[in-house]
Amino acid sequence: EGSAASYLIDILAYNTYYASFTANMSMNEAFLESATVRDNIVRIAKQIGYTPRSKKASRACITMDMQATLLPGDLTYPTSITIKKGDVFVAAVDGESYVFATLDDVEEAVDASTGIATFSKLLIYQGNLLDYSFTVDDTRKPEYVIPSENVDTGRMKVMVRPNEQSGEVDEYSLSDNVTALTPTSRTYFLEETEDLRFKITFGDGVLGRKLIDNEFITVEYLDTDGAEANGAKKFGFIGRAIDSAGRPVLPQAITMKTIETSADGAERESPLSIKYRAPKGFSVQNRAVTENDYAYLVSQLYPSAASVTAYGGEKLSPPEYGKVYVAIRTKSGVNLNTTTKQKIKNQLLDYSMASIQPVIVDPTIFYISPTVYPNFNGNQTNRSSNELASAILK
Repeated sequence: EGSAASYLIDILAYNTYYASFTANMSMNEAFLESATVRDNIVRIAKQIGYTPRSKKASRACITMDMQATLLPGDLTYPTSITIKKGDVFVAAVDGESYVFATLDDVEEAVDASTGIATFSKLLIYQGNLLDYSFTVDDTRKPEYVIPSENVDTGRMKVMVRPNEQSGEVDEYSLSDNVTALTPTSRTYFLEETEDLRFKITFGDGVLGRKLIDNEFITVEYLDTDGAEANGAKKFGFIGRAIDSAGRPVLPQAITMKTIETSADGAERESPLSIKYRAPKGFSVQNRAVTENDYAYLVSQLYPSAASVTAYGGEKLSPPEYGKVYVAIRTKSGVNLNTTTKQKIKNQLLDYSMASIQPVIVDPTIFYISPTVYPNFNGNQTNRSSNELASAILK
């Protein structure tokens, strides 16, 4: 009897311990600072209006010349050549092949004397261009979840038609500021769900237009590899190019030159970054007033930034009032080109208050050369002094 009672007491003690441990872990997952599971971190961040960043497709810029063939009969060249959207280029990085796509059809005029159509500064993005469709059904709760976890939400298009057969299309834009919405605004909202996927939601008739039963939703998106495709230099054309007469352009009639190697690809936001940035995003409230606001917004607009520093022009000598200077250190260590700087500046103007002008500058990098004096205990090693020196230098 005494032994049986002892067993029962041990079981109750163990059960109480497990219950206490489970309650403690569950309570930790209810707060942003102590949560460790990504899904829980995302749900808590959602409550303060923060959506984690998705993967970002690597981008490259090329120039192409396509030689058109003479039209039969009148011996003239076609008027234009069009590159169809979709997967059109392939490139290799560290032995791995990656597909690059154009997001829209690109048309260029053909020179009447030479028959050459020049596609200058053509932007291509790494990933497979896919689409997925939904039909609005009022009889059940809508769940518009994109089936890929590698989607680049910044390159995504959401289009709505009255029905599947209709040719009338409304393109919806991502809403990042509900204060500007009306009951007819063609906008959608984005949030991360389980399994690293994103869900699309639409307005309720007050904040954005409410969808009607049987409307047809089409989502075009890039399924991308993120930062893995950065650094591609040589591209091969695998797409479809068609002239105005409907004839395909042969690959041997195409020459291309790389203007900018693929860059700016980024991985999805990590749980640690979400925990750090979500409270700051809540404090910024979609406006740039303080220096910290500018630093946060730039890190959001340019995910390839390793660190961002912002300071007011009044701190310079001589002072520059009415300006905020932003220095960006990229993850690759390369300074931003003029085009990227201007793009970031234009994006910041949408958040700037009053007449404050943002200025993007290159960071000043200091290289430190430390002098190190290693110490070792000769009684605890059999290595010679040369072997130790070689190991330390490694």
